[in-house]
Amino acid sequence: MKLNEILEKILTEARLDDRSDIAIVKWIIKNRGKEDLPLYLSAIQEDELRTVPHQGTGKQILVNQLEHSGFIIILANSYANAKGWFKEAIELFEAMKARGCNESTMLNDYGAALLNQMMIAERKVDKNRLDLARKLIFEAFEFDQKVSKDSYIYPAYKNLCYLRDIEDKHFWNMSEIIILQITTS
Repeated sequence: MKLNEILEKILTEARLDDRSDIAIVKWIIKNRGKEDLPLYLSAIQEDELRTVPHQGTGKQILVNQLEHSGFIIILANSYANAKGWFKEAIELFEAMKARGCNESTMLNDYGAALLNQMMIAERKVDKNRLDLARKLIFEAFEFDQKVSKDSYIYPAYKNLCYLRDIEDKHFWNMSEIIILQITTS
């Protein structure tokens, strides 16, 4: 089923006056939860992928963007933040990435969801997820640098700082473990 059809069904069922992506996602989180996740994942595969020009610092940058990427990103972020459904959020971001979407917002928010999952839900750092989060956030930051001279005001830069903080804590904890092993041996 295409995302347009899914959204129309939701709007009919919910009878929302506000047809914005945010209003729809709030209704989904409150009333449907994550039960429709397979529908959204399959709809991502059918969603139109457009290559759109983005005006950067003196040049146009081509970006691959899904037709409903705004809705999907808001839904994934809501899963990750409002309910803590990180697995579902990651699945949505992975489906977008696999489909070819490379817009800065998606890359940044995907990386941020991975960081939040490590720090909030599990309280431990997974090296593979940390590496993937670093790669995604750096891609978003590099895109922001091409688009604006003020790339330091965008979320990707802030998430790079957050990433560095997590890496520092991880390596500090690792050094404490090594010191404990040396002193207890």
